[in-house]
Amino acid sequence: MKQATFTGANVVPIWQYKTMATHDIENEVLDYWQELCSGRPMPLRSEIDPTGLEGALENAFVAERTQTGLVRLRVAGSKLNKSMNMDTRGMPISSFFDPQCRQRVKTELTKVFTKPAILRISTSNGNQEDELNSPYAQGSWLILPLKGQEGFVDRAMGTYIVSGNPTVPFRRMIDTVDVTRIEVPEGYFKTPVPAKQNEMAEESAPFWHRPRHNQTNGHKGPNLRLVHSRD
Repeated sequence: MKQATFTGANVVPIWQYKTMATHDIENEVLDYWQELCSGRPMPLRSEIDPTGLEGALENAFVAERTQTGLVRLRVAGSKLNKSMNMDTRGMPISSFFDPQCRQRVKTELTKVFTKPAILRISTSNGNQEDELNSPYAQGSWLILPLKGQEGFVDRAMGTYIVSGNPTVPFRRMIDTVDVTRIEVPEGYFKTPVPAKQNEMAEESAPFWHRPRHNQTNGHKGPNLRLVHSRD
């Protein structure tokens, strides 16, 4: 099965992708994911076992793509929480980025689930010292697709690593984006079935118009009488 990563005009075989990782934690997670593949395009979400990621748990996460296309964290390691100074479970991954970068992040994340693809985003706070007076910091996201129980990609796992000496809050700007497309055989995925609108609602009863009395018995007088009394 041929797989390749596209970075600008360059094409890199996926077996070389590991050398592009910038941190041992990324290599550990990527090794674990590839081991679970066992010759398949990707592992199943149900196969992920935290004990296989002991050295990376603080930086690891599992994310879910909702029906609206938003990618939210389902499970988040302590380093992700620390980077935002809050519990990040349920937060969109795009919220980790500067507002001006979030739309692009959403676009790139969509490729993980629809192509499908491996995504790596490197970040920094832009300058040695930004307007928030935070020290220079760099970050790296590695996002790997997972096949869900419904038969298509609706989950992802990965890592988020911050180097340097960041403070909270600090800017997170996109430096580079690497997308690795995964070739899958025809019929490997089931087509997602969109949820029906108001599927919990009961069927509405047909409208029945009660005929007016004067239309049924020929009565010509008014249906209502005004009673007026002067005291």
